[in-house]
Amino acid sequence: MDTENLLVEIARKGLMVDVDIIKEAIKREDTPKIILEKFDHFDEISDKWFGIHALYILGLMRSKEAFEVLKKLIKENDFGDWTTEELCHIMANFGGEFYEEIEEIVMDRSYGIWNRDAAYRALLMIGSSEKLVELTKKLIREADKDEEIELICLLIPRMLSLRNVDIYRMCKMFVEKVGGCFPVFHNNELDEMWKEGGEKERKKDLWMHFSKENLCYLYKINYGKPKIGRNDPCICGSGKKYKNCCWKYFH
Repeated sequence: MDTENLLVEIARKGLMVDVDIIKEAIKREDTPKIILEKFDHFDEISDKWFGIHALYILGLMRSKEAFEVLKKLIKENDFGDWTTEELCHIMANFGGEFYEEIEEIVMDRSYGIWNRDAAYRALLMIGSSEKLVELTKKLIREADKDEEIELICLLIPRMLSLRNVDIYRMCKMFVEKVGGCFPVFHNNELDEMWKEGGEKERKKDLWMHFSKENLCYLYKINYGKPKIGRNDPCICGSGKKYKNCCWKYFH
């Protein structure tokens, strides 16, 4: 099966995609190119699940081509909660060799604050704290517009996790200057965050997205429990009876 037809199969599966097909797609060098070219069509026939799966596929590929396509997708599409909750982990999976590329997203105002927030969080997970300290100072100094101020407000708890005294002082001055902002409205709250070490995140295993347990969880919160009998074919397409396959994840 060629790569385009392989990706068509992933799209037709919708949410309940087969992990073996994902593994095969990740092996194909032309997967990023075809994802970009056919993205709108594939996303439409998949009830919008192809786009989400595609982000994880690209993150697992960890190639230059995959990262370039990821950049275009997040810039041109709104992935909603997936941006705020999962994109940072997808970016972080590319690793330290993509540090500069991820840093560019943080500094590029055309990406919007949520993509830039995710990119900064990815850098925190990757490491290289000395570089990130300098980037953080630059972000705070250059926050001259409402959107930039909003971004700094989002990032302050993460900035404090760097445990850098200069950044702590700059954050205090920033909060005083703007008169408080979510999630830090007053300097006493910032002081408390500093004492607690700021907000820290750990990289997730991207393969967990494609686990049956997770896909069934997503199915349940988006569609409810499957309206099929215990002896009917399972919704995941395994060929097994529902009671012998994914039933346990819904009950």
